[in-house]
Amino acid sequence: MREFLHERRSTWRRLVALTGAPETAARQGDHDSSLDLRTAVGGLPPRQRAVLVLRFYCDLNVYQTAEALGCTPGTVKSQAAKALASLRRATGSAEVAGPAESPALPTVVVAATEGGQFHA
Repeated sequence: MREFLHERRSTWRRLVALTGAPETAARQGDHDSSLDLRTAVGGLPPRQRAVLVLRFYCDLNVYQTAEALGCTPGTVKSQAAKALASLRRATGSAEVAGPAESPALPTVVVAATEGGQFHA
């Protein structure tokens, strides 16, 4: 009980106030473009799809993605570049947005097999 009261009285609690955080409105996505993007991602080869999901949806870096997929970082980079180029062609877009700009990325299940390899 003493420790609880001590933490309640500590300077840190008085200095850090989370009540004044600004609220931001959620961005409304275009439903048609979301469906187009889902279809385009679904048409990618499994390895490219897994790279995109791990890199942009799960927010892993190149090295973490390479470790998860059991390949080299160079392979992750090339597969991501090929996948993004395919998505640009499929959607007719000059730029395919990352996760912060496009909340409509499809959810893809990435499952591990017995050998430690991942498949989308």
